Amino acid sequence: MKITKRQLIKFIKEAADTLSEDRISDELEHLRKNIKDDEEHIDNLESDIEAEREEEGRAKRARHKKKDESASFSILHLLEGDVRESEMREFSRSKSGKRVESAGRKILAAGSTISEVAGDQTGKMRETLHRVSEFVQKVGSSLGGLGTLEEGYSVTEGLPTVQELKQLIKDIQVLEK
Repeated sequence: MKITKRQLIKFIKEAADTLSEDRISDELEHLRKNIKDDEEHIDNLESDIEAEREEEGRAKRARHKKKDESASFSILHLLEGDVRESEMREFSRSKSGKRVESAGRKILAAGSTISEVAGDQTGKMRETLHRVSEFVQKVGSSLGGLGTLEEGYSVTEGLPTVQELKQLIKDIQVLEK
């Protein structure tokens, strides 16, 4: 069977139209399926947005409630004649203050360890390590005692002096020579 050029072109055009129609109907079917998925996705997004708004509302109400309670607490203290605590005392009672106090106790223990090591040394090294130990222990003791602040007591009273620091620096410089 012979096919003419005209018949071949006609056959190709018909096949292309059929393929195009098939592709279009396949694409439409695919889009119809995606519509359901997209609608579900949109519904999920809308419920997420609503949940976020509710959460923001709860958080905002909680902040206002806390602010109101804080204001009431402050007014109550003023009415009762209470004097505001120092910032250091407030800090020492906070969670962060407790962490600093714990770190201070660790620093104090490190100072004790340095003192033990100094006992094994001789000469200038022994003297310098003892000074380092005293310095570190004073810092650790001050920080570790934040929770025991009493009226009239200052954390700075237990800290090493500037003179002690200068002497410590000189001693270390001598050892480095």
